[in-house]
Amino acid sequence: MIGQIEDGILATLKAAETAGLLGYQFANLESYSERLTEDQLVDMANRGPSAWVVWVGDTVIRTVQGEKHLRGTFDVLVGTRSLRNQKAARHGAGDTVGAYQMAADVVAVLDGSSVGLPLLAPLEMSRRGVIAVRESDKRTAAIYAVTFSCDYAIQRAHLDLEDFTLVAGDWALPGQPPQEEPEPDYLANPDNPE
Repeated sequence: MIGQIEDGILATLKAAETAGLLGYQFANLESYSERLTEDQLVDMANRGPSAWVVWVGDTVIRTVQGEKHLRGTFDVLVGTRSLRNQKAARHGAGDTVGAYQMAADVVAVLDGSSVGLPLLAPLEMSRRGVIAVRESDKRTAAIYAVTFSCDYAIQRAHLDLEDFTLVAGDWALPGQPPQEEPEPDYLANPDNPE
């Protein structure tokens, strides 16, 4: 479900961009599962208006008839650059969008959305905050995070173990010399007494 939610967030942002609701095009609109360093984010923001979706984690909020209900947290990072100064990177200038406007657009597009999925509770914005505002190579990059949560369910795998009567195992202890391949113990299987 995590990957589906990330994809749904990206698709919803892309649809808003394509419909002209944002007034700008993303240079990058991607999902990242790894922790990005501030330097990597600044490099990507320097390519132009960018957004990245990152799954932060989830917690169990209840269990209903063997189904876990989770509250997941996702960050949508937005970043852009300006050749002018820090204020222009944050506020925008002329026809260049600023990071503040991008963060507001992300909330307007995603808050209350189920991004086309059967979520138990839709995306809800809980926080916005600064990641970095930094000058490099005569450009200023501004990057902000918008945090959303949503509720979704995962089902426990149901294995039919009613006929389960016997388990056989073999293992090697650390520091012990390797053993020869063990002979199968056919007597351990009552259905095959040969």
